[in-house]
This record gives sequence, structure tokens and C-alpha cells, in this order.
Amino acid sequence: MSTADKKRLAVITYPEVIGLFITFLAVLYLLYPKAMLEQQILAESSNYDLTATYLENMLRLDPSNKKLMLVLAKTAQKSGKNDLALKLLDVLLKDKETAMSAEILELKYRLLRSEYQYASSKVQEKIRQQLSVLMKKIEKLDMATLADKQYWYAELVWHGKYAEAFQLTEEMLKQNPENIFWLKQCYIVALKMKNHTTVQKCLDKLLATDTKEHEYWLVQAYYFARQNGDEIKAEQILGALKQYSQKWTEEEARLALENGFYLQASDIYLKLSEHSKEQKERKKWFLEALSALQQGSLMKEAVILAKKYEKIYIDDSEMMKIFLKLYLSADNLDAASQLSRKLLEKRGSQ
Repeated sequence: MSTADKKRLAVITYPEVIGLFITFLAVLYLLYPKAMLEQQILAESSNYDLTATYLENMLRLDPSNKKLMLVLAKTAQKSGKNDLALKLLDVLLKDKETAMSAEILELKYRLLRSEYQYASSKVQEKIRQQLSVLMKKIEKLDMATLADKQYWYAELVWHGKYAEAFQLTEEMLKQNPENIFWLKQCYIVALKMKNHTTVQKCLDKLLATDTKEHEYWLVQAYYFARQNGDEIKAEQILGALKQYSQKWTEEEARLALENGFYLQASDIYLKLSEHSKEQKERKKWFLEALSALQQGSLMKEAVILAKKYEKIYIDDSEMMKIFLKLYLSADNLDAASQLSRKLLEKRGSQ
């Protein structure tokens, strides 16, 4: 090569080289059909950085190709090429006009969330930071316009953004006040926020709307009322619950004992005994009825009850011992003596 040729090469500057490169890209793009371009990009499996650089320059030359870029990103995602899809989305997000595009932000978030599920704990920490940044951008959008609102509600809760999740829930309930899914979310997120007024409001609505799960919501309302010291409301709800299961009648008796209503508790246990089909169950609830009276030091009433059932349990040696012990502890020697004579006479006649 001559000295003159070398000098001519030496005077080509870096900006000129870049200019030539961009010109080359322009020519390549103009000559390259979009269908073939899409095939080539999706066939790429190694140098995603180079692909992204090419597409970034292509976007400068023809901004109208943003739609094509997004289509390519979606196609890459469906093909399992998440790395390529993320690169494509990053190129789009560098553009000021598309940086806050809901569709682009949503897609990138979902891709990263998918990566998070299978990443190691160390990598998960980095991805979670990225997701947090993305979520802040997504929050600035009108959440009610996002596709798959149930997904975004769950993600807001996952990020601990309960106020934002509740706001989305409210917006959805404005559109359909009787939507059971969103009423449930209203109840759940209001509990997390410790907003008792809203919890009660959502519970009342669910009790009126969700007929399939009516018992479940009665249970939630019952424990919520008890937790907040509203015993009158709790008692009303318990009355409704008793039609579903015997366990709520047992709960009623337990509460009566807890609150010192021993006669009431004893009456409830007696009813349970009378309605029991098996002898073992009848005996169990009768003993609970006796015990309730004894716990309240209502020994006179306990003796009267035992004497009433002596004939029924006369052949049960265990029950007879319990009755005798009860009479003696109540200082009712006459009742103890009379029962002892009955037992002796019965044994003599056998």
C-alpha cells in the first residue's frame, strides 16, 4: 500500500466510521423485508446485545417500527427466549415516547416475575429490586385500565402495597358492586390494613351476596365481632350459625360458661344430650350439663338435675358413682342415702 493510500485512510475519523455504520444499517433495513427481519432476530440465540444494538439503531431510522419491536418481544416470550424479549423491551423503554407504555411495562414485569420464580435466592433479590422499580412506574398509570386486573391486584399485595391494592379493589367494585371476587379481596386487604370499618362493610356485603359460602362468611363475621368486643352482634351471628352445624351450639354453650351464664350453658348441653342419637354422646353432654352447674356452684340445681336422670342411668355404675359423689359434695345426705338404697335393692333383686 502506498504512503498516499495510508494517509487517506488515516484521515477517516470515528464519527465518519459511525456514520458509515448507520448508513449501512439504513441500506440494510431498506433492503431487508420485515418478515425476514423478524425471522432472523428470532433465530438469534447467542449475541442478544448485538441484536439489541442493531434494533436500537433501526428504531432511530424508523420510529414507526415500535409496534414491530413489541410484536418481536411478545413472540420471543412465547418462544421461551426471555433474554431476547427483555433486550427488545429495554430498547423500547429507552425511547421517551414509549418509556411509560402500559403494554411494554406490563410485559417486562411479567417476564421478570417469571424469571423470579425459578431463580436462586441471590438472583431473586436483584430481580425483586427490578420488579419494585417497574411496579412504581406501573402504579403511575391508571391501574383500572390494565389488562388482567386480578393479576395486578395480587402483585400489589405481594409488594405489600395494600393501599394501592385496596384502591384497585374499590375501582372494580364501582363497576360491579356485587362481584364476589372483588368483595373477597376488599375483605382480605382491609384486614391487612386493619381498617375495621371497611372489613365490616365488606363482610356485610358478602353475607348478602355470596350465598354459596354463606356459612364461611358467617364464621368470619362471628369471630370479627368477638375480636372487636361486639358480643351482641356475635350472639346474633351465632344464632344463624347454629342451623349449619351442631358445633356452633357447642360454641354457644362454651361462651355461656366463659361469660358466667352457668344455667344457660347447662340448658344448652341438656338440649345437645336430648338430640343426640348415640348413648355415648347423650351421656357426654349430660355430664357437661352437670359440670356447668357445678362450675357455677349451683349445687342445689345440680342435685335436682341428677335426681331427675337417676332412673335413666341406674344401670350405669360409672354414672351412679358420679351422682353419689355429687350428692355428698352438695351435703345432700338424703339424696345420697336414697340412691344407695335403690342400688342395694336393685342388686338384691338380681
